[in-house]
Amino acid sequence: MIVRLYILLFFLSFLFSCQDPASVDATRDKKVKYDPNDVPPNFLITPSVINTDVLRPNQVYEIDLTMSNITDQQVTILDAYFPKLRSITSLIGIYFPFTLEMELTTGDTKDFTLRFQTSESGYYHDTLMYPNHKNPKVIFTARVAHVYANDLAFDDTQVNQFNLKLLQIRNNSTVVATITEFELIDENGNYINEPEVNLPLNINPQSNSEDIKITFNPTTSGLHNSKIKFKVEFESGENWYYYNEIGISGNGI
Repeated sequence: MIVRLYILLFFLSFLFSCQDPASVDATRDKKVKYDPNDVPPNFLITPSVINTDVLRPNQVYEIDLTMSNITDQQVTILDAYFPKLRSITSLIGIYFPFTLEMELTTGDTKDFTLRFQTSESGYYHDTLMYPNHKNPKVIFTARVAHVYANDLAFDDTQVNQFNLKLLQIRNNSTVVATITEFELIDENGNYINEPEVNLPLNINPQSNSEDIKITFNPTTSGLHNSKIKFKVEFESGENWYYYNEIGISGNGI
């Protein structure tokens, strides 16, 4: 009888020791892993997300930024740069190391300019980094056209006289690019596209289009601005970009 009682007590003890982990006291201490990348920033930079329109190769892109101290003490930034884009970006108007005074005092903000320029077509994406800070995050994204043409600038031309220039559209991609639409927008009739572009116009990879003739025939004196707009379809792939506008300028004398 005593043996049976011991067996019963042992069984009950084992049963209650195997309870559901969810029933364990929720007040048990939890260990939180420290993440240095999640540290609240001591300063802010606005705007913090920068997306450019499609740019042409070698086109200069600039945007004004503001750095602001959000603490009650001085904040020193040793440097700031985009690690993957360091050779094609620069911060103008600020020199490092730079110190921001405490919030709500003179010197707690600093205006400066981000400049981006590259000769290479493609997609660019990077996050601003600092040697002595993990935050704030400033994310920059740019798209540089694979298909584009440079603007046309005519020399001074006598009224009712003709000045001819040859235009070529460049394809920097590795697939055939097809010009499906081409429109010369000129309300005053100072520019002529003759012969007209024969569409669709195919441009081989890493090549220029055939010559496109644009003639300046000013009807009055003064500066005449116009533009060409076009559309492109690529043979394959989704990561190709094109700059769809060509500026035209000329002075009638």
